[in-house]
Amino acid sequence: MDYFLWQNRRMPGDAMIYGGWPSALGISMISGDRIAAPAAPIDVTLNAESQGRLTDSLLMTGAGRVFSERLVALLLDMGVSNIDAYPCRVVNMVTGEVREDFRAVNVIGKIACVDRAKSEFEDFGDGSNRILIWDYLTLDEARIGGNKLFPLAEMPVQLVVHRDIKLAIESAGFSGMEFVPQGDQSFKPAAIGR
Repeated sequence: MDYFLWQNRRMPGDAMIYGGWPSALGISMISGDRIAAPAAPIDVTLNAESQGRLTDSLLMTGAGRVFSERLVALLLDMGVSNIDAYPCRVVNMVTGEVREDFRAVNVIGKIACVDRAKSEFEDFGDGSNRILIWDYLTLDEARIGGNKLFPLAEMPVQLVVHRDIKLAIESAGFSGMEFVPQGDQSFKPAAIGR
């Protein structure tokens, strides 16, 4: 299988940002839909409980997705063309530090490709086919069309990444994410390295 599920990964010392996404903007970058460009840089704030090392894929609650400029550059260099990246400032309200080497990222172009018969999940129960939570997912890769990175239509907060992107991210040593294999073997330790 050529595709993996992009998951957050927090290591000891990594910041987990609580309530830092500016919800007053009314912008969601986890829906997979195109948005109107924000007029000014998006400020993500770190409160006292959000302290720690900033990861390349910021670990945060809320409707935002924030990547380091280096990670955005790698994705673009690898041919990922379905991301919109916007100016973003990470403002530490405790130390006063302001970082401007991050971008708010919207991954657009949802693809419906979950093989429901070969997956284990709970849906919303409303007939929408939207997934609420999953134990494991198997994708019908014939429906992906060669895309390198995309949100699942059935669960837009869930990103899917091609093996080439996964390997490039791992080789570069980026932080804040890991890649889970598809299928019912995905959480068994022997399967992780595949």
